[in-house]
Amino acid sequence: MSKPIEYILLTNNTILIGKVSFEGDIIDIEDPYLMQSNGTEVLMFPFLESILKQKLSTFRTNNINVLSTIPVDKNDIMDTYIKAITNIEIPEKKIVV
Repeated sequence: MSKPIEYILLTNNTILIGKVSFEGDIIDIEDPYLMQSNGTEVLMFPFLESILKQKLSTFRTNNINVLSTIPVDKNDIMDTYIKAITNIEIPEKKIVV
């Protein structure tokens, strides 16, 4: 069974997107990306990559650090996230008449 892709709001107001699983008091976020807004658009960056100098495959934290998780609906953000973690382009659905 695949893990759901969710937005994760941490107690320090950091917003992540990733594949979420819970194990007791621990939350694992696979392929975590940091989400930020510059006022006009949403930006996504691999979480901690600029500090660690490598892509983080899983971020594990105590669920006391998590305020909320919100399921991601099928939208442009999800498409961008999937493209970022898989390098697969999500085709646009068009009706041809």
